[in-house]
This record gives sequence, structure tokens and C-alpha cells, in this order.
Amino acid sequence: MRNLTVIIFVILALSSYGQSEKKVSTESNGQWLVTNQFGIATLEAENLFKVNASVFEGLIGREFYLSNKTSLITGIEFLRVRGDFLNTNNQNLFLSNDHINIPLSLRFYNSKENKISIFGGFGIYGSYLLKSEIENILLNTTSDDNGLGFNFGMHLDVGLIYDLDEKWNISLGFKYKSDFLESYRDSNQIFNLTDFYAVQLGLGFKL
Repeated sequence: MRNLTVIIFVILALSSYGQSEKKVSTESNGQWLVTNQFGIATLEAENLFKVNASVFEGLIGREFYLSNKTSLITGIEFLRVRGDFLNTNNQNLFLSNDHINIPLSLRFYNSKENKISIFGGFGIYGSYLLKSEIENILLNTTSDDNGLGFNFGMHLDVGLIYDLDEKWNISLGFKYKSDFLESYRDSNQIFNLTDFYAVQLGLGFKL
């Protein structure tokens, strides 16, 4: 299913790029983006547990227009993942993981000349697990680890953008992503985040 989705996006991307004739003015070669994503995902700690988790993600980034129908997006994302699981003593533990992500996305529009535009995109990301905290409410204890390792993955998004005026726009969309590679030190717990589904709210503006 994932491979089929990627193939569809690539076909749409090539079609959109091939049909794009008019270049965006050099006076307006991009915009700043602020987005928030909130939803659910599957969090797996290798050889320990696999649970459903809630996710919140925020991006501050820059969109570079390549043409009237294509753009490149990058920036810095903060991701917080929260879930709970039972340990070997049947105690309920609460986990919170904080990540810093660097995404790189290619986005496609049906047309940027309309007040309402449809977009779809795909890309890759690198993620660094800054902090992992586990809380045991029964024993009133908290433990945390810092700088555990890196994850790498792919993401897809689709949605609508509404232009408020020439400088400001808002967006509503849906985002999917999944880790496919990790790099952790041998002594650290390995985490993987898959089946990430989130609602995406965004604000775009030109300075």
C-alpha cells in the first residue's frame, strides 16, 4: 500500500511538472510556513513494546517556488510523541519522546493562481530523539534519557490552501509518515514511529 501511494504521487508529480509552463515571478520566489500537526501513530520500542500513541508536531520552515505548480519545502520541526505501556511488573508507565526533525518535501499544486488551491506532496526527513522520559505514577518516579539517536523516514501530505490576500494564506490538510531507518548507539533503546496520521493546520506568509 505504501509503495503504491508513493508511485501515485510520483506520477502526479511528473504530470504536474510537465504541464507547468508559467514560471513564478522572481519577486515572489517563496514564503514562510508555520504548521501544526496532531494525530495518532504507532510507537515501537524494540524488544519492549508496541503501542498506539498521540503525536503533536510543529514546523517553522520555508517554501521555495520552483514553478506555478511545484515548490520545495524545508525547515525545522519539533515532534512530541506520548503513549503508555505495561512493564514486567504490570505497572502502567507513561512515555514522552521529544524529537527535532529536518524535513525536505516536494509539493505540487493544481494551480497557484486560484484563491483556493489543492496541494499534494511527498518527501523525506531526518529525526533526532532529543529526550525520552518515562513516568511511573504509582511509584511517583521519573526517568529520562537524552540524545538517544536518529531516525529517517518518508512523509506524504495532501490538502487545501486558501489565500487571504497577496501575502497571507491558511491551509488544512492530512499528513502521513513512517520511519524506515534508525541509527542508535548500542546501549540505547531503539524507537520507531510508524503509521503516523495527522490533521495539518498551516499558515503561510510573505515578508
